Amino acid sequence: TWKYDIENTGTTWMNTGYNDSGWSFGTGVFGTEPDAASYGYSVTTPISNTKKSMFFRNTFTVCNPAEVTALNLSALFDDGMVVYINGTQVYNQGVSGNPPAFDGSAVGHEATTYEAKSLSSVIGLNALRNILVTGNNVIAVGIYNTQNAGGTVSSDIVWDGELVLSNNWSSSILFTGSSTQAQSVNTSGWTIGVKNIKISGDDVTCLAPLSDANGTFNFITCNATGSLSIIPGRIISGNPVDLTSIITANNATNLTYTVTENGGCPAQTSTSIITKKDTWKYNGNNLGNIGTTWKNTVYDDSGWSTGSGIFGYGESYISTLIGAPGQMSVYFRKTFTICDPSAVTYLKFNATYDDGIVVYINGTQVVAAGVTGNPPAWNGGATNHESSQVYQTFNLNPFISNLVIGTNVIAVGLYNTDNLSSDIVFDGELIISSTANGSPTLFSGNEVQAMSVDAAGWTEGTKGLHVSGNDATCFSPLTDATGTFTFQKLVNYYCDSDGDTYISAAISGSCTGVGCAPSGCQTNAGNDCNDSSGAINPAASETCNNVDDNCNGITDENLTRPTTCGVGICSGNTGIETCSAGVWGNNTCNPYAGEQTEGPPGDPSCSDTLDNDCDRQTDISQEEGCHVDHETYCYNGIDDDADGLTDCQDADCGGGLPVRIAGTLPEYFMSIQAAYSSPASIKLVQTQGAVLEEDLLFYMNYIVTFEAGYDCGYAQINGKTQVRGNMTISDGVVTISNGTLEIK
Repeated sequence: TWKYDIENTGTTWMNTGYNDSGWSFGTGVFGTEPDAASYGYSVTTPISNTKKSMFFRNTFTVCNPAEVTALNLSALFDDGMVVYINGTQVYNQGVSGNPPAFDGSAVGHEATTYEAKSLSSVIGLNALRNILVTGNNVIAVGIYNTQNAGGTVSSDIVWDGELVLSNNWSSSILFTGSSTQAQSVNTSGWTIGVKNIKISGDDVTCLAPLSDANGTFNFITCNATGSLSIIPGRIISGNPVDLTSIITANNATNLTYTVTENGGCPAQTSTSIITKKDTWKYNGNNLGNIGTTWKNTVYDDSGWSTGSGIFGYGESYISTLIGAPGQMSVYFRKTFTICDPSAVTYLKFNATYDDGIVVYINGTQVVAAGVTGNPPAWNGGATNHESSQVYQTFNLNPFISNLVIGTNVIAVGLYNTDNLSSDIVFDGELIISSTANGSPTLFSGNEVQAMSVDAAGWTEGTKGLHVSGNDATCFSPLTDATGTFTFQKLVNYYCDSDGDTYISAAISGSCTGVGCAPSGCQTNAGNDCNDSSGAINPAASETCNNVDDNCNGITDENLTRPTTCGVGICSGNTGIETCSAGVWGNNTCNPYAGEQTEGPPGDPSCSDTLDNDCDRQTDISQEEGCHVDHETYCYNGIDDDADGLTDCQDADCGGGLPVRIAGTLPEYFMSIQAAYSSPASIKLVQTQGAVLEEDLLFYMNYIVTFEAGYDCGYAQINGKTQVRGNMTISDGVVTISNGTLEIK
């Protein structure tokens, strides 16, 4: 039997963790093969040959991978095949890829007979052993059809396979027996690990042989049992609190913590403090001969087993099997909590038992039914009494005075009639009614939640802690741990550490107990926002330093200061600047407010010894307005600085050539006539806003468009071009499309 899927488009179908729960089940042979009969087999699970691929998954068990000597696959397949073990490709034929595409074509291969494929030889024995794991392993197989060039698939697609494992692992029979014997199997010689189990039997109705059941289970030992205990005398303070710090957990998991007020006493108004089918510790060793101190309050029962009622043997309703024919007596112990013995109004014990029973509370005998003695002899025998799962009530009110505050112990002895008895049975329920109020639950949660418990509403004093969980080794219930701890509120105090007479707004330290704060400190927060600097406190002045100096929650708030600026006749101008993030800026002082023009040369402003334009330069010797040393205007046709270069010809104005022919790669010229005379018959001529001394002669059949008045970089028109000379047009077309071209 295999799980199978058709044309799976995914790429993870071969992995061990793949979810194949939606796949179909079937038995080989799978697919379509018109010639199957002539080949000597028949198709059991039909799958249409129109499918391009089909996929199969199965599991197999390996006891010890290191002992495997060979792994062989006997395969019947058509056309291509790929095989994976635990997600690793170990064989492929007629296909490529890892994995091959679900709709890819395979090399043709006819399924005429089963073919042997040695997987251990293909990848190597050591590699195979590394792939295999102890226990369950997964084999995944992909089968791919052949397709022609048009995508049509072949007439057949087939799969069936047999996986054969060879190893040096040897097994021995650990147990064989009847159903009754199987209820109590001696495992003393067993080793830890995976065991095979095979069960055979007959049909109860028809007495016909049934199909055997085969499978495995994992055997573990429970010698290192778990335990829980609460560390006594612990004090926890602060918020949050860590409850795990006061628990000792050995081999324990799935812990649940419960904290109650006033020592952890629950409300006990008519309640079963020990319920039917509850958990008890029990001892059925040595046929019952374990001494006479098992009934005492102080007794070491740490080596006893733990189980849940109903206990015994020989009855179908038994939950925890104890003993076998020949068992004379069995013993049980359990603890329970009483908050206030004086508030208990009644106490009763309900028990189903077979045959005799004796009950002790805190070492005092409170019930004896069918037996005599204190305690009865372990092999003394009891009067016959059948359980029948009926619980008999015993009134324990006369023994209420034996109860103590906190933990109490109930111990039960169960006795058989003789060593030939076919059964022994016990289960018990302890019911109490009390007028004592229960303690409120402060916290209940798992181990992770118990690491950080909000204790904001807790009062100081004794708290009860109850912890339950499972044995990490055997996953059986552990005996609950109960106890108390003392909770103290954590007191935060605030001091004046920097000596500026202001108390810190931040916590200076913590302590426990009333009045524990150091001298000079207080338990209320102060208003000093930085108690490590005496310069920072509510009375301090704010300065421009990106610090909240006066502890008002604002940094450098509204800080301004006056400023002066300016030179020459602008000297003494005023303004203000503002502090932001510890830096002065945004100065409003204008150093040129009140400035006047200085120049041009010859103007009285050039000889009044004043810096009229506030540029730190005075009159002819320094002032640019009075002493021209550069081209002051690039489009006035005047050589302002008398250096022989006018306007845009001067480096002061960019120094570029005044005329160009525009284009992807512009050409530059010193004159309009030179640009006109260039070879192109159609051209766009651009001129700078300058004065050109030349005559213009347009005599060729050219189409020329002018754009005049550009700046020195030919970026925009901001003036006009003036030509001082004559212009003659004898042929062609001349157009001025943009700007002003002035001929004088």
